[in-house]
Amino acid sequence: MKNSILKISPNTIYYLMHVLFWFSFAILFFVSTTNILPLRQGIIMLGVSIISQFILTVINNTYLLPKLFDTKKYVAYAISIITGMAIVIYIRYTANENIVMELNRFPNLKLSRYFLFIVVTTLVVFLITTGFYFFRQWFIERQKQDEIINQQLNTELKLLKAQINPHFLFNALNNVYSLTQIEPEKAGEMVLKLSAVLRYMLYDSEKDKIYLEKEISNINSLIELHQIQYDNKAQIDFIVLGNIQDKLIHPMLFFPFFENAFKHGNLFQCDKSFIKSTISIKENQLLFTIENSFIENASKDKIGGLGIDNVQKRLALFYPNKHQLNITEDANFFMVELKIDIAK
Repeated sequence: MKNSILKISPNTIYYLMHVLFWFSFAILFFVSTTNILPLRQGIIMLGVSIISQFILTVINNTYLLPKLFDTKKYVAYAISIITGMAIVIYIRYTANENIVMELNRFPNLKLSRYFLFIVVTTLVVFLITTGFYFFRQWFIERQKQDEIINQQLNTELKLLKAQINPHFLFNALNNVYSLTQIEPEKAGEMVLKLSAVLRYMLYDSEKDKIYLEKEISNINSLIELHQIQYDNKAQIDFIVLGNIQDKLIHPMLFFPFFENAFKHGNLFQCDKSFIKSTISIKENQLLFTIENSFIENASKDKIGGLGIDNVQKRLALFYPNKHQLNITEDANFFMVELKIDIAK
């Protein structure tokens, strides 16, 4: 729904505004003149006023504004528009003088009042219709800006995904290579799990949103993939609470947090290391927590790293003002708490 109005064609709104304005102008002018003049003379005055002002509007909005004003030829524009308005005023004044005065309907009426009325209405019509032109230009620029922003967001999201996927793939392939040297059967099982996860990353991650159930299924595959590496002895707990059916979420949000936990948890030390994670749903509020032991290793990147930085950027893009991310860290412990409003 956001910015849906900006998807309407600027020209559609522009022409609709003109139709409504000229129709309203004609009705008001016709009612006011026919109250004091015969019908035939009222229609003539209406026609002269509408046609003369409409021609000036067309010339102004299709030629003078784009060719002179928009190109900063202000002096030429001012001279042109003043000349055009003077012609319109002269035509309207002449028509009014001939019709009203020849009928002798208002013998005591001063022509100066008619002249002032014509000048004011001509100026008002000019200002309103010129405003339509600038409104359309603003509308077009706004649409261009929104399109540029959307393109930038799409480009950035693709870059972020491109940063996440190779990181996981390189780690997984290194693990498979290591297992092929010592446990070929386990390496084959790991390849099958890896293919399932990669299938998810290559196809489902390109979608705008997916069902939370599928995201959780991917997390379970990821955990199983790593459990093979640790001979199913690692202390990894993943719990899902609440009703997750029909809940939608942007894909690959939790993936980097698990990767970070696997990377820094050193789960080979089963007596000291652990990963505990929970996804809890309460109505439209999602709470994700993950905590893991942290074994400092100088040969590894700093805890957190590129993956979590990318998640923070994606959260800012996907859930602006609808998420809260807290990270707690000390020498032996790392915890993430993420709250997201996933209301549609």
